[in-house]
Amino acid sequence: MTAQDGILNQFIEFSTIKFLKAVLQRAWRSIVGMRGNRKLQDVRRLKDLYRHAQRGLQVYLEGIDYPLMVSWFWFKPSQGKGKLRFVVYSHPYSGVYLVPLWCKWWAIEGFLQIPKPPSTSLDCTASVNPPS
Repeated sequence: MTAQDGILNQFIEFSTIKFLKAVLQRAWRSIVGMRGNRKLQDVRRLKDLYRHAQRGLQVYLEGIDYPLMVSWFWFKPSQGKGKLRFVVYSHPYSGVYLVPLWCKWWAIEGFLQIPKPPSTSLDCTASVNPPS
């Protein structure tokens, strides 16, 4: 185990304020999934940005004093309806780069949850548009 692994293992959830501040202190680039109900400093929530803002918008999360960029996409499991996912990142990545990268992450996450019932299998299909 490296020192870097030990640092990352200290955090239970990657979207915590403690984790994001630690990443900033080390000047690492982060891409972190967030819940839609995460509060911004201006009292709005991330889910309020959908349909009212552009992807790549700089936001200030409650409890964090530096700006992060936010984007979102529709994640479609192989069965069931699509889910709106939010991604917060510290480096200005383009959506063309970010959506396929996040889709791969969800595919890995789904694979690591094996064994699982067939109805929860993940199909790596992500879209920036709502499901039809």
